[in-house]
Amino acid sequence: MRVDAKADFGSAKVRSDITYFDVLSTSKYGDPLRMMIYCDNYEITNKWVEILNKEFGADLEICATAAHTLEIVAKGINKGKAVIELCDYYGYDLAEIAAIGDSDNDISMLSLTKHRYLMAESSEKVKALAGKVVETVAEAASDIIAYNKRETDNK
Repeated sequence: MRVDAKADFGSAKVRSDITYFDVLSTSKYGDPLRMMIYCDNYEITNKWVEILNKEFGADLEICATAAHTLEIVAKGINKGKAVIELCDYYGYDLAEIAAIGDSDNDISMLSLTKHRYLMAESSEKVKALAGKVVETVAEAASDIIAYNKRETDNK
């Protein structure tokens, strides 16, 4: 469900710096799985992340996912948790995993591995993790394939 905040709610009910809400809901009860809030710019997005984390951070994962977007999901629902679950299910060691990311919602996943690729336009929080900076996902994939070939050839 997408709600245009300015048109549907008016400035008296919703801050004028929020453009619209997008709520992903697939449960039979209609409970939201994810809420996205789109703002006018990165500074406003980060301010909203700060405000919402103060109020709801104990129960929700709230982070910027792009310059104009913030994402809200239930606590413990994040990309890092998904990678851990997939590794457990398929029997992979986290040391075998490479991760590619650019947004704050990628930090939980990128933090799990030493094989991290950061897109050139990554947020400052992502860049602080240290990793190989790439221009494209294809560049990261090519590097991962070359690394795997070297590792295989050395065995």
